[in-house]
Amino acid sequence: MDLAAALHDDALAAVLGRLPARSLAASRRVCKAWRDLVDDRHGQLLLRLRILLPHAVCGIFVNYQDHGKPHFFARPAAATAAGPRIDGEFDFIDDQKRMWRWSRVLDHNNGLVLYTDDDLRNGSFFVCNPVTRRWKCLPRCPSGDEWRWHLHAFLVFHPAVSKHYRVLLVSRKPKKEVDGAEWPPSRWRCHEFSSRTGRWQEKVFVREGEAAGTIANLTMDYLPYSMEPRWRFSAYWQGNLYVHCHGEYVARMSLSDATYRVIKSPIDRTVCYSDVKSFLGRSEKGVYFVAIYKWQLRVWILDTGSSPYRAEWVLKHNRVLKPDDCYLSLIPVL
Repeated sequence: MDLAAALHDDALAAVLGRLPARSLAASRRVCKAWRDLVDDRHGQLLLRLRILLPHAVCGIFVNYQDHGKPHFFARPAAATAAGPRIDGEFDFIDDQKRMWRWSRVLDHNNGLVLYTDDDLRNGSFFVCNPVTRRWKCLPRCPSGDEWRWHLHAFLVFHPAVSKHYRVLLVSRKPKKEVDGAEWPPSRWRCHEFSSRTGRWQEKVFVREGEAAGTIANLTMDYLPYSMEPRWRFSAYWQGNLYVHCHGEYVARMSLSDATYRVIKSPIDRTVCYSDVKSFLGRSEKGVYFVAIYKWQLRVWILDTGSSPYRAEWVLKHNRVLKPDDCYLSLIPVL
Protein backbone atom coordinates (compact mmCIF):
# COMPACT_ATOMS: atom_id res chain seq x y z
CA MET A 1 0.00 0.00 0.00
CA ASP A 2 1.25 3.51 -0.84
CA LEU A 3 1.32 5.20 2.57
CA ALA A 4 1.71 8.67 1.04
CA ALA A 5 -1.39 8.13 -1.08
CA ALA A 6 -3.30 7.05 2.02
CA LEU A 7 -2.56 10.33 3.80
CA HIS A 8 -5.13 13.09 3.74
CA ASP A 9 -4.02 16.18 1.81
CA ASP A 10 -3.82 18.22 5.01
CA ALA A 11 -1.53 15.66 6.65
CA LEU A 12 0.67 15.33 3.55
CA ALA A 13 0.90 19.12 3.21
CA ALA A 14 2.00 19.34 6.86
CA VAL A 15 4.76 16.77 6.20
CA LEU A 16 5.97 18.44 3.00
CA GLY A 17 5.88 21.83 4.69
CA ARG A 18 8.63 20.67 7.08
CA LEU A 19 11.05 19.83 4.29
CA PRO A 20 14.06 22.04 3.45
CA ALA A 21 13.57 24.21 0.36
CA ARG A 22 15.51 21.99 -2.06
CA SER A 23 13.75 18.85 -0.83
CA LEU A 24 10.39 20.57 -1.15
CA ALA A 25 11.29 21.55 -4.72
CA ALA A 26 12.33 17.93 -5.46
CA SER A 27 9.03 16.63 -4.05
CA ARG A 28 7.18 18.33 -6.91
CA ARG A 29 8.80 15.80 -9.28
CA VAL A 30 7.61 12.71 -7.41
CA CYS A 31 4.19 12.59 -9.02
CA LYS A 32 1.45 14.81 -10.39
CA ALA A 33 -0.54 14.65 -7.16
CA TRP A 34 2.40 15.96 -5.12
CA ARG A 35 3.17 18.68 -7.66
CA ASP A 36 -0.45 19.84 -7.58
CA LEU A 37 -0.43 19.80 -3.79
CA VAL A 38 2.68 21.99 -3.58
CA ASP A 39 1.45 24.39 -6.26
CA ASP A 40 -2.21 24.65 -5.29
CA ARG A 41 -2.33 24.21 -1.52
CA HIS A 42 -3.67 27.74 -0.99
CA GLY A 43 -0.32 28.96 -2.27
CA GLN A 44 1.32 28.39 1.12
CA LEU A 45 3.81 25.66 0.16
CA LEU A 46 4.74 27.33 -3.12
CA LEU A 47 5.14 30.64 -1.31
CA ARG A 48 7.50 29.04 1.19
CA LEU A 49 9.43 27.38 -1.63
CA ARG A 50 9.92 30.63 -3.54
CA ILE A 51 11.07 32.48 -0.44
CA LEU A 52 13.52 29.83 0.78
CA LEU A 53 15.20 28.87 -2.48
CA PRO A 54 18.61 30.57 -2.79
CA HIS A 55 18.86 33.69 -4.92
CA ALA A 56 22.15 34.44 -6.63
CA VAL A 57 23.40 37.13 -8.99
CA CYS A 58 24.29 35.32 -12.23
CA GLY A 59 25.30 38.42 -14.15
CA ILE A 60 24.43 42.00 -15.03
CA PHE A 61 22.72 43.70 -17.96
CA VAL A 62 24.59 46.70 -19.34
CA ASN A 63 23.11 49.44 -21.53
CA TYR A 64 25.47 51.24 -23.87
CA GLN A 65 25.21 54.85 -24.96
CA ASP A 66 26.97 54.14 -28.27
CA HIS A 67 25.63 50.68 -29.09
CA GLY A 68 22.16 49.67 -30.20
CA LYS A 69 21.52 46.75 -27.82
CA PRO A 70 22.16 45.85 -24.18
CA HIS A 71 24.49 42.98 -23.28
CA PHE A 72 24.58 40.45 -20.45
CA PHE A 73 27.86 39.95 -18.59
CA ALA A 74 28.52 36.90 -16.43
CA ARG A 75 31.45 34.77 -15.41
CA PRO A 76 31.62 31.60 -17.55
CA ALA A 77 31.28 29.36 -14.49
CA ALA A 78 28.26 31.31 -13.24
CA ALA A 79 26.60 31.23 -16.64
CA THR A 80 27.05 27.45 -16.90
CA ALA A 81 25.73 26.80 -13.39
CA ALA A 82 22.70 29.01 -13.99
CA GLY A 83 21.38 26.74 -16.73
CA PRO A 84 20.35 27.95 -20.20
CA ARG A 85 22.38 30.74 -21.76
CA ILE A 86 20.85 34.16 -21.20
CA ASP A 87 20.40 36.15 -24.38
CA GLY A 88 21.44 39.64 -23.31
CA GLU A 89 20.45 41.13 -26.67
CA PHE A 90 16.88 39.74 -26.45
CA ASP A 91 17.02 38.32 -29.96
CA PHE A 92 14.27 35.87 -29.00
CA ILE A 93 11.68 38.68 -29.29
CA ASP A 94 9.76 38.57 -32.57
CA ASP A 95 11.28 41.11 -34.98
CA GLN A 96 7.81 41.98 -36.22
CA LYS A 97 7.03 43.37 -32.78
CA ARG A 98 10.09 45.61 -32.74
CA MET A 99 9.63 49.10 -34.13
CA TRP A 100 13.22 50.33 -33.90
CA ARG A 101 16.78 49.09 -34.07
CA TRP A 102 17.91 50.67 -30.81
CA SER A 103 16.88 49.02 -27.55
CA ARG A 104 17.69 49.00 -23.84
CA VAL A 105 16.79 47.54 -20.46
CA LEU A 106 14.60 49.93 -18.47
CA ASP A 107 14.21 47.99 -15.24
CA HIS A 108 14.31 44.51 -13.72
CA ASN A 109 12.72 42.82 -10.74
CA ASN A 110 13.07 39.28 -9.35
CA GLY A 111 13.97 37.63 -12.64
CA LEU A 112 11.81 39.66 -15.02
CA VAL A 113 13.19 42.40 -17.26
CA LEU A 114 11.42 45.47 -18.62
CA TYR A 115 12.83 46.09 -22.08
CA THR A 116 12.09 48.64 -24.78
CA ASP A 117 13.04 49.26 -28.36
CA ASP A 118 14.03 52.85 -29.16
CA ASP A 119 12.85 55.01 -26.24
CA LEU A 120 9.83 56.03 -24.20
CA ARG A 121 8.58 58.35 -26.91
CA ASN A 122 7.94 55.82 -29.66
CA GLY A 123 9.06 52.33 -28.69
CA SER A 124 7.18 49.37 -27.27
CA PHE A 125 7.46 47.86 -23.79
CA PHE A 126 8.34 44.19 -23.40
CA VAL A 127 8.32 42.20 -20.16
CA CYS A 128 10.70 39.26 -20.57
CA ASN A 129 12.06 36.32 -18.67
CA PRO A 130 15.57 36.05 -20.15
CA VAL A 131 16.02 32.50 -18.80
CA THR A 132 12.85 30.93 -20.21
CA ARG A 133 12.82 33.42 -23.13
CA ARG A 134 9.14 34.05 -22.64
CA TRP A 135 8.06 37.61 -23.37
CA LYS A 136 5.03 39.84 -23.61
CA CYS A 137 4.62 43.00 -25.68
CA LEU A 138 2.53 45.43 -23.66
CA PRO A 139 -0.26 47.46 -25.27
CA ARG A 140 0.42 51.17 -25.60
CA CYS A 141 -0.68 53.37 -22.74
CA PRO A 142 -3.36 55.46 -24.49
CA SER A 143 -3.57 58.32 -22.01
CA GLY A 144 0.18 58.64 -21.56
CA ASP A 145 1.33 59.03 -25.17
CA GLU A 146 1.05 62.79 -25.33
CA TRP A 147 3.56 63.30 -22.51
CA ARG A 148 5.41 60.00 -22.59
CA TRP A 149 8.81 61.65 -22.80
CA HIS A 150 8.27 62.98 -19.26
CA LEU A 151 7.61 59.49 -17.84
CA HIS A 152 9.85 56.79 -16.50
CA ALA A 153 8.93 53.09 -16.38
CA PHE A 154 9.37 50.74 -13.42
CA LEU A 155 8.67 47.01 -13.12
CA VAL A 156 7.09 45.49 -10.00
CA PHE A 157 7.16 41.72 -9.55
CA HIS A 158 7.44 39.40 -6.55
CA PRO A 159 6.91 35.69 -7.40
CA ALA A 160 6.47 34.79 -3.74
CA VAL A 161 3.43 37.04 -3.58
CA SER A 162 1.85 36.73 -7.02
CA LYS A 163 2.60 35.41 -10.49
CA HIS A 164 1.39 38.72 -11.92
CA TYR A 165 3.54 41.79 -12.55
CA ARG A 166 2.88 45.51 -12.87
CA VAL A 167 4.54 48.29 -14.86
CA LEU A 168 4.34 51.80 -13.47
CA LEU A 169 4.83 54.95 -15.58
CA VAL A 170 5.81 57.80 -13.25
CA SER A 171 5.99 61.46 -14.30
CA ARG A 172 9.41 62.83 -13.42
CA LYS A 173 8.49 66.46 -14.08
CA PRO A 174 5.26 68.46 -14.49
CA LYS A 175 3.86 69.25 -17.92
CA LYS A 176 4.11 72.94 -17.12
CA GLU A 177 6.81 74.11 -14.75
CA VAL A 178 5.82 76.78 -12.25
CA ASP A 179 8.76 77.86 -10.11
CA GLY A 180 6.84 78.23 -6.86
CA ALA A 181 4.95 74.93 -7.18
CA GLU A 182 5.75 72.00 -4.91
CA TRP A 183 7.24 68.81 -6.30
CA PRO A 184 6.31 66.03 -6.18
CA PRO A 185 2.68 67.16 -6.16
CA SER A 186 0.17 66.31 -3.47
CA ARG A 187 -1.57 64.03 -5.99
CA TRP A 188 0.98 62.31 -8.23
CA ARG A 189 -0.71 61.04 -11.40
CA CYS A 190 0.81 57.84 -12.82
CA HIS A 191 -0.19 55.03 -15.18
CA GLU A 192 -0.17 51.36 -14.20
CA PHE A 193 -0.29 48.23 -16.35
CA SER A 194 -1.36 44.98 -14.67
CA SER A 195 -0.70 41.57 -16.19
CA ARG A 196 -3.76 40.37 -14.28
CA THR A 197 -6.12 42.59 -16.28
CA GLY A 198 -3.95 43.17 -19.36
CA ARG A 199 -4.86 46.88 -19.32
CA TRP A 200 -3.43 50.27 -18.41
CA GLN A 201 -5.22 52.50 -15.96
CA GLU A 202 -4.53 55.83 -14.33
CA LYS A 203 -3.35 55.64 -10.73
CA VAL A 204 -3.04 58.64 -8.43
CA PHE A 205 -0.65 58.47 -5.45
CA VAL A 206 -1.54 60.79 -2.57
CA ARG A 207 1.40 62.32 -0.73
CA GLU A 208 1.83 61.80 2.99
CA GLY A 209 4.08 64.37 4.59
CA GLU A 210 6.01 67.17 2.94
CA ALA A 211 7.16 67.61 -0.65
CA ALA A 212 10.83 67.43 -1.58
CA GLY A 213 10.84 71.13 -2.44
CA THR A 214 9.73 73.50 -5.15
CA ILE A 215 10.32 73.09 -8.87
CA ALA A 216 12.62 76.11 -8.77
CA ASN A 217 15.09 74.53 -6.32
CA LEU A 218 15.02 70.92 -7.54
CA THR A 219 17.13 69.41 -10.29
CA MET A 220 15.03 68.44 -13.29
CA ASP A 221 17.68 67.85 -15.93
CA TYR A 222 20.11 65.01 -16.74
CA LEU A 223 22.98 63.46 -14.86
CA PRO A 224 26.42 64.73 -15.88
CA TYR A 225 27.66 61.12 -16.07
CA SER A 226 24.71 59.66 -17.98
CA MET A 227 22.61 60.49 -21.03
CA GLU A 228 19.62 59.08 -19.16
CA PRO A 229 17.46 61.11 -16.74
CA ARG A 230 18.25 61.19 -13.06
CA TRP A 231 15.55 58.59 -12.44
CA ARG A 232 17.27 55.44 -13.63
CA PHE A 233 17.12 53.41 -10.41
CA SER A 234 14.42 51.89 -8.25
CA ALA A 235 14.00 49.15 -5.64
CA TYR A 236 10.94 47.09 -4.74
CA TRP A 237 10.85 46.09 -1.09
CA GLN A 238 8.01 44.85 1.14
CA GLY A 239 5.20 46.10 -1.07
CA ASN A 240 6.71 49.53 -1.70
CA LEU A 241 8.45 50.89 -4.78
CA TYR A 242 11.39 53.11 -3.90
CA VAL A 243 12.29 55.53 -6.70
CA HIS A 244 15.63 57.34 -6.98
CA CYS A 245 14.67 60.95 -7.83
CA HIS A 246 17.62 62.98 -9.06
CA GLY A 247 19.65 61.83 -6.07
CA GLU A 248 18.00 64.63 -4.12
CA TYR A 249 15.32 62.45 -2.56
CA VAL A 250 13.73 58.99 -2.70
CA ALA A 251 9.99 58.49 -3.20
CA ARG A 252 8.49 55.52 -1.34
CA MET A 253 5.35 54.57 -3.26
CA SER A 254 2.91 52.21 -1.56
CA LEU A 255 1.15 50.11 -4.19
CA SER A 256 -1.44 48.77 -1.76
CA ASP A 257 -3.07 52.07 -0.73
CA ALA A 258 -1.76 54.43 -3.47
CA THR A 259 0.10 56.76 -1.12
CA TYR A 260 3.68 57.95 -1.25
CA ARG A 261 6.19 59.61 1.03
CA VAL A 262 9.31 61.64 0.29
CA ILE A 263 12.47 60.33 1.98
CA LYS A 264 15.37 62.75 2.27
CA SER A 265 18.55 61.72 0.50
CA PRO A 266 21.54 60.79 2.69
CA ILE A 267 23.73 63.11 0.58
CA ASP A 268 23.53 66.87 0.66
CA ARG A 269 21.41 68.36 -2.11
CA THR A 270 24.20 70.66 -3.27
CA VAL A 271 26.46 67.73 -4.22
CA CYS A 272 23.77 66.46 -6.60
CA TYR A 273 24.84 69.29 -8.89
CA SER A 274 28.49 68.19 -8.85
CA ASP A 275 30.12 64.98 -10.06
CA VAL A 276 28.69 62.76 -7.32
CA LYS A 277 27.21 59.54 -8.70
CA SER A 278 24.29 58.15 -6.70
CA PHE A 279 22.37 54.90 -7.10
CA LEU A 280 19.50 53.07 -5.44
CA GLY A 281 19.27 49.29 -5.11
CA ARG A 282 17.98 46.38 -3.07
CA SER A 283 19.76 43.56 -1.32
CA GLU A 284 18.66 40.85 1.09
CA LYS A 285 18.45 43.26 4.01
CA GLY A 286 16.53 46.07 2.34
CA VAL A 287 17.01 49.24 0.33
CA TYR A 288 20.48 50.68 -0.19
CA PHE A 289 21.70 54.08 -1.36
CA VAL A 290 25.17 54.34 -2.91
CA ALA A 291 27.17 57.49 -3.56
CA ILE A 292 30.51 57.72 -5.34
CA TYR A 293 32.35 61.03 -5.30
CA LYS A 294 35.90 61.30 -6.61
CA TRP A 295 37.63 58.39 -4.81
CA GLN A 296 35.12 57.94 -1.97
CA LEU A 297 32.47 55.18 -1.89
CA ARG A 298 29.67 55.33 0.67
CA VAL A 299 26.79 52.88 1.14
CA TRP A 300 23.72 53.45 3.33
CA ILE A 301 20.86 51.09 4.21
CA LEU A 302 17.38 52.42 4.88
CA ASP A 303 16.17 51.71 8.43
CA THR A 304 12.38 51.91 8.66
CA GLY A 305 12.03 50.08 11.98
CA SER A 306 8.48 49.08 12.83
CA SER A 307 6.89 52.38 11.87
CA PRO A 308 5.83 53.20 8.29
CA TYR A 309 6.63 56.86 9.00
CA ARG A 310 10.21 56.22 10.05
CA ALA A 311 12.94 56.34 7.42
CA GLU A 312 16.57 56.81 8.42
CA TRP A 313 19.67 56.18 6.33
CA VAL A 314 22.37 54.29 8.25
CA LEU A 315 25.90 54.45 6.87
CA LYS A 316 27.26 50.90 6.40
CA HIS A 317 30.40 51.40 4.30
CA ASN A 318 32.75 54.31 3.82
CA ARG A 319 36.01 53.70 2.00
CA VAL A 320 38.44 55.30 -0.40
CA LEU A 321 38.70 53.53 -3.75
CA LYS A 322 41.82 52.84 -5.70
CA PRO A 323 42.02 54.82 -8.96
CA ASP A 324 41.35 51.75 -11.12
CA ASP A 325 38.39 50.70 -8.97
CA CYS A 326 36.75 54.11 -9.27
CA TYR A 327 36.40 53.87 -13.03
CA LEU A 328 34.85 50.40 -12.67
CA SER A 329 32.35 51.46 -10.00
CA LEU A 330 29.91 53.50 -12.04
CA ILE A 331 27.17 50.84 -11.82
CA PRO A 332 27.15 49.10 -8.40
CA VAL A 333 25.38 45.74 -8.29
CA LEU A 334 23.30 45.32 -5.11
